[in-house]
Amino acid sequence: DGHLFLTLGDRFHRMADAQTLDNHHGKVVRLRKEGGPAPGNPFAGKPGALPEIWSYGHRNPQGATMGPDGRLWISEHGPQGGDEVNRPEA
Repeated sequence: DGHLFLTLGDRFHRMADAQTLDNHHGKVVRLRKEGGPAPGNPFAGKPGALPEIWSYGHRNPQGATMGPDGRLWISEHGPQGGDEVNRPEA
């Protein structure tokens, strides 16, 4: 969609942070080319939420690509298996 997506892990010992919107741990953020939050991000304007967050609740989303359908695909992994391929949605 012309914006930059960044995947950010939860650092394992900060797993609970992945479930809140006031930090970047365990998140996918979506930015404009200039660096600010992209318009239309789902949590922009929500009190206490970082406006650049596009998706949250991830473990270690380290691999990411845009599929032929234009949707984001990410791979997540944990320290003891449980690896996943996901299509997060805003």
